[in-house]
Amino acid sequence: MNLEDFKKRMVQSRWDPKTLEIAIRARFICEYCGCEFYSSVNYYESIQIDHIIPKKYGGNDTSNNLALVCRTCNFIKRNWNPGKNQTKRLTRKELLEITRTYLTSKRKEKEERMLYEANLVRKILNISIEDK
Repeated sequence: MNLEDFKKRMVQSRWDPKTLEIAIRARFICEYCGCEFYSSVNYYESIQIDHIIPKKYGGNDTSNNLALVCRTCNFIKRNWNPGKNQTKRLTRKELLEITRTYLTSKRKEKEERMLYEANLVRKILNISIEDK
């Protein structure tokens, strides 16, 4: 099968042609965290397109400003602008790297908060079980 046949089949399956082009460029991997979209249903169902530079800050809809991302990365990033406070125009690769660094930090913060809350949940569940 050649690339054009592959694209036709994917579009027939469910893919928007523009999204498919972005996904092929990204190798069907989240461009921020690296999750592989075909490794689980959860990842597969989380595929989204993100504006690297948000439209709110002058980003556009060109493929150079669009990234294939998972829902979690897109949710954490929201309207954060990797180009903010930059003195020179950055390449797509540089913007992606800045975004990855930012998201790694934010994910770590969320994981720490999640672990703290998980401990609280375990404690309250043990208390409620003992109360019965």
